[in-house]
Amino acid sequence: MVPPINQFLERVRRVDPKRGRTLGIITKPDRLPAGSGSESKFLELTRNEEVFFKLGWHVLKNRSFEEGASSLIERNESEATYFRTSNFKSLPKKNVGIDTLRSRLSLLLFEHVKEELHRLRQDLELAILNARSQFALLGNRHPQLGDTRYTSLNSYYLSRNFQGSC
Repeated sequence: MVPPINQFLERVRRVDPKRGRTLGIITKPDRLPAGSGSESKFLELTRNEEVFFKLGWHVLKNRSFEEGASSLIERNESEATYFRTSNFKSLPKKNVGIDTLRSRLSLLLFEHVKEELHRLRQDLELAILNARSQFALLGNRHPQLGDTRYTSLNSYYLSRNFQGSC
């Protein structure tokens, strides 16, 4: 059986080969035996040492089975206590907990939308320029309905005379 982290990393290699758009999220760190090699590996991941992601890594402590009925406040307190007392306390505060993840994701989304809006604006400006040049190729319009009728009738008679001369 392939460990879930390997499946995740393989998927990242396929969809984000430069690792510039991926934010790694580690859950259930409390399931790892304290001081174990597994815990050390996850700490290295979170420090962006083992596998580098431009956006880095983030750790969340999910509710345990026993905490399943706890409120969100109790859940957040349990998570905060865990990150204050476990070996994960060595990590920067910005890389642990649900509150900082929300802030991080909001900022990432804002920056992404800002960048895409800039590109969209450029695309729209180019489309407007193209539409204006295509419109210019149509020629001048007739300023009044009478002029339009005159031109249409004139074209009609010219075409009839042309057909008659053939």
